[in-house]
Amino acid sequence: MFRKFLPIIIIALIILAVFLFYYFTSTPSDVPISNWSISEKKELPCVEDETKACFSGSCNGYQVCKNSEWSRCIIKRICNPNSRENCVENGCSVGYKLCNECGTGYEECVST
Repeated sequence: MFRKFLPIIIIALIILAVFLFYYFTSTPSDVPISNWSISEKKELPCVEDETKACFSGSCNGYQVCKNSEWSRCIIKRICNPNSRENCVENGCSVGYKLCNECGTGYEECVST
């Protein structure tokens, strides 16, 4: 009776061996990012006051390392996004300029 199930047992052992081999020899680079757990996505500690570039939506910004963790993405705004400001030459208004969608700069002056 044991001989009747021997081929099935052998196939099951081979499948188990392949699974165990893959499980113990794979590294994170072998596994798709979508399969990583949140703990594996954590970055290594950073150096105090170190900065790096980042994006918040379509806006460029930067992050700062504080207490070995990266801050949120900081956008250095100089104006309110999509607001208008007068363009002035020789003390007279010659048009307006629009603040860009990120608030980091102005578009060219538009004559009125």
